Amino acid sequence: MRLSWGHLALKTPDLNNVGRVILWITRSDQKQFEAFQRYFRALALMAKNDIFFQFEPNIVTEFIGAFKDAIRSNGDWDGKPETFNAAIDVCFQPTSAEFVQTVKEHVEFADQIEANKRSPRPVTLEDVGKAKIIFDGYMNLKASAYAQEQIQEARAHAGVTASGQPQGPGTNLKTKSS
Repeated sequence: MRLSWGHLALKTPDLNNVGRVILWITRSDQKQFEAFQRYFRALALMAKNDIFFQFEPNIVTEFIGAFKDAIRSNGDWDGKPETFNAAIDVCFQPTSAEFVQTVKEHVEFADQIEANKRSPRPVTLEDVGKAKIIFDGYMNLKASAYAQEQIQEARAHAGVTASGQPQGPGTNLKTKSS
């Protein structure tokens, strides 16, 4: 998987996604929110990163650490290293096999950095971007699923079917036309 930053502007779907993720963050318990705290710390390091003081290894390990904290606190992983790859397969089931492989490789890369306290190869901004995308991808999947649950609950509470049609007494009444 190659990462190309490009010149992008936010569009309506991007802004809608922000709303879903904020909704997801606000319903998080303390343990789940700790993953976001690590994520925010990684974003702060990204902002401070420059040619004179490079934080790329730290940023990668923070994003991947935030991802691990998130899947553990959301109940998608039991925290055992031997079950991690299976948890990744389940979490990212709706995505491509290439993305799942990238996640596994990047987590292994971050683990090597943490174990050795240095990188087995130079860490690039592309590595940082991939690590961020891994966390973002997981959060987007969780936030979208939560938003769908909330929509279904609201429809059930309002007496509306999945097709958007009202249900219940008086919904099949015809009105008189003039």
